[in-house]
Amino acid sequence: MKIAVNPKLSKNFDSIPNDARPASHQRWWYRPFIRTMSWEDWNSQDEERKAGWFKAWPSGVRYEVRCLDGGAWDRTTNHGMFTTLEEAQRVAGNLMDLYQDQRGNPPKEGWH
Repeated sequence: MKIAVNPKLSKNFDSIPNDARPASHQRWWYRPFIRTMSWEDWNSQDEERKAGWFKAWPSGVRYEVRCLDGGAWDRTTNHGMFTTLEEAQRVAGNLMDLYQDQRGNPPKEGWH
């Protein structure tokens, strides 16, 4: 199964209590994805902050693995931030394997 990079999610996807999620979010349960962020996304002119960003993310892009798996009550769980797409894909792929039987199904009652 392909791992989505920057999937189009609803505007408030990461600020909805899990037990109030609409049916359209069902497909995202236990389906890891990768969200990218670049220095340009910050829209900052702060040179000190920019230097820190590029020290942490040499390519200028941060690759964040996220998954709606109940690790947080109102947002996707952050499973790590990586310097390369390949690293993020490896971690997301491991999560795909781990969650293969649960994908698309919200947690059972009392999960939180």
